[in-house]
Amino acid sequence: MAQTTQAKYAMKRVDRFIGNTGVDMEVACRDLIETVIGNAREILRTSDWTDPKTQDGPFQTGRMHVRAHGQALPIAWKTGRKTE
Repeated sequence: MAQTTQAKYAMKRVDRFIGNTGVDMEVACRDLIETVIGNAREILRTSDWTDPKTQDGPFQTGRMHVRAHGQALPIAWKTGRKTE
């Protein structure tokens, strides 16, 4: 139970941070990437996209990840209405 509560409050903290208009997300993401990558000797960049269908119509989300130390960190994403 304690772990669930801790996870809940951790998610709230992240949500507040991301929604804070005083935070420059470009700088925050760069600092996060530098921290995660650290002194990794090899970095792998991957790209992926999803095609979710919602009530508002089809959207497409593109994502880019950096893989370091065996972990994939999403560093950029863009969602837009799918046009065919």
